[in-house]
Amino acid sequence: MIRNFDEIQNSTKFLSLIKIQSEKFLGIHEEKPRLATVFSSQDRWLMAHVGLALHFEKIIGARHHGLSAASFVRSVTDHNVTSRNTAIAFLNEMLNYGIIDHRPHPTDRRMRIMVPASTAVEAIIGWTSLHLATLDALDGGDRTSWFHASPLTAISELQPAIAAGLLRDKTIRNPPQAFAHFMWMNSGFLITERLIASLEDCERLSERLPLRVTSAAVLTSGLNLSRSHSARKINEAERLGILGWSGTKGRSPMWLSREFVSSFCSVQAAKLEIIDQAVTRVQATPIHQIDRPQAERQPSPLN
Repeated sequence: MIRNFDEIQNSTKFLSLIKIQSEKFLGIHEEKPRLATVFSSQDRWLMAHVGLALHFEKIIGARHHGLSAASFVRSVTDHNVTSRNTAIAFLNEMLNYGIIDHRPHPTDRRMRIMVPASTAVEAIIGWTSLHLATLDALDGGDRTSWFHASPLTAISELQPAIAAGLLRDKTIRNPPQAFAHFMWMNSGFLITERLIASLEDCERLSERLPLRVTSAAVLTSGLNLSRSHSARKINEAERLGILGWSGTKGRSPMWLSREFVSSFCSVQAAKLEIIDQAVTRVQATPIHQIDRPQAERQPSPLN
């Protein structure tokens, strides 16, 4: 079975499968746009994983106190995901949207914890399932069927390990420059998914890969972006050679640079390796025996 970054990225099927993955992710966005925006930029994506890991670690480890404002802000700032103020604003936004909710602590009346809504848990189950399907398509594995046999139990075991891996991985935290152009902007991840999903020919070896779209407005339509900001980022991408038009701007098919596609694939391969490693470990370890390796305990990756 697929086991490492190079094996994943060097698969002849990889780009075509990543294109399918992007198409499915965009389908999730269309069905649940508010939830999808939680994962729409690098800092929000990582913060969401940190929050979920704190919640699930309470389920599988008695020494963890769960998701609270204090534990969340500490974890986010300790791992240099974003600033304290941004972390607090993110929590407040999730509370206002009903994505998380306050609950009394089960054993300490002085504390209040937060729990994700069922829709948020369903979203991370769907996100994980989507990636497991890509891994299975790469090597003929059966991760997806294993996961769906008991998804709530599986996600509670898998997600903290995935989050810790994402926080540690250099490619995830500092992706290649071409991909990084969009990663910090609101809805930046959705734009990159749209670019990949719009690829016409995944097998072409040229430096410019044709897209189905002709307009930058199509790439940013329906997203939480101002027209001026999205236009500025697209224009910057054009100047950097990330994308462009085969003829008259706005009236001819767009193209995407191979450098961007390679950068995107590197990030996806790193993420899939982390997920695959988490599955391998969880499948080999009964839930009551799950613990962090010694190398990760000082300090614990999410505390």
